[in-house]
Amino acid sequence: MKDITFSIVTPSYNQGQFIDYTIQSILRQEGDFYIDYIVMDGNSTDETMKIVEDYARQIKEKSYPIKCKGITMRYQSKKDKGQADAINKGFALAKGDIYAWLNSDDVYVNPYTLKKVAGLFEDKNVNFVYGRRVDIQRDGQIIRETPFVTEGRMDLLKELDYVLQPSSFWRSSVWKKTGLLNIKMHYAFDWDYWVRIAKNFQFTFYDDILSANRLYPENKTLGTGFEREKEIIHFLIRIDALTERSVQHYIVGQGRTVAEAFQQTLRYKLAEILFQPIANLKHFLLRPYARKIFKKTVKSEGGWFEFLHYYWEKKK
Repeated sequence: MKDITFSIVTPSYNQGQFIDYTIQSILRQEGDFYIDYIVMDGNSTDETMKIVEDYARQIKEKSYPIKCKGITMRYQSKKDKGQADAINKGFALAKGDIYAWLNSDDVYVNPYTLKKVAGLFEDKNVNFVYGRRVDIQRDGQIIRETPFVTEGRMDLLKELDYVLQPSSFWRSSVWKKTGLLNIKMHYAFDWDYWVRIAKNFQFTFYDDILSANRLYPENKTLGTGFEREKEIIHFLIRIDALTERSVQHYIVGQGRTVAEAFQQTLRYKLAEILFQPIANLKHFLLRPYARKIFKKTVKSEGGWFEFLHYYWEKKK
């Protein structure tokens, strides 16, 4: 079997404080494989490109201590239409057998991550691999292992995104068959992509920690609650997966009861989503659990008044 080449894309915008760690975690990988590394920067105004260019120079001059069979590193810095667009453009340049993207604030946890994954892809029947992950603080200190990640049932993927993006790898043939990431999405485009991949390919779970996800107030997961939840609701409605399980997991969230979530979150977000146009409400309420959500929302204290007031404000 020929040696595997990993094509890894890092999208970035003004992540100079973290991207050094991301790049190091990729370039230090050890094993019998090649790395085709592509950084797609969105025209950063901080020190990002200085860091990227320095590593690219070291790779080109062969002064960086490579511990795999070979590394090529390319980069672009120009304005894009968001993270998904940058990743799409990166994979358009890819030359490898196995694809992955690693965001510019995340890292692979040790130098043997790709070696472990490469071994799994020696089986020609393996097309998509995902593993476990830890969450880390801004300074790199481990917070916890990311929960809810096990060998998931494919039929639950629409309701629960148990596939962790930085710990996921797939063949180039999977990318070509599935198509591009949805650039209209900004927070759940990875989940959308997994659901699309699952229509044609089986997923292989690797029971080991492969990556670390950095959590801090400004990142997408913690810093964009309203917009993120709204996009997730849109997505769940679109794929017909707004179930009690998915709402409980993604909309209620930590520290909120179901009743509080209905009162504080769903009343406003469902009004914004469903009344654009109003005909969507009829289609939405055909789902039993959607009717339950709607009833709880409008029956809470002040529910009807606030619900309709919000709708009226949105129409003006």
